[in-house]
Amino acid sequence: MTPKDKNKPGFIIEMEKIRPHETTETAIEAALLQNEDRQDEATLRQQGCTDIMKVAVTLDGKRVWAKTK
Repeated sequence: MTPKDKNKPGFIIEMEKIRPHETTETAIEAALLQNEDRQDEATLRQQGCTDIMKVAVTLDGKRVWAKTK
């Protein structure tokens, strides 16, 4: 998400569903790695955003875990 005011933070959010035989920790780490693999951060920086918050969200039914980087 790119902010209209470039002095405010931009957000990169990756959502992952927890697969069978996967722990919440491995799912959330996989989501963070996927954030790194994509070029979303470079795109936000090209748009003038300097403060970027990376968020990984994992879902398991109604339970939700989130981690920022």
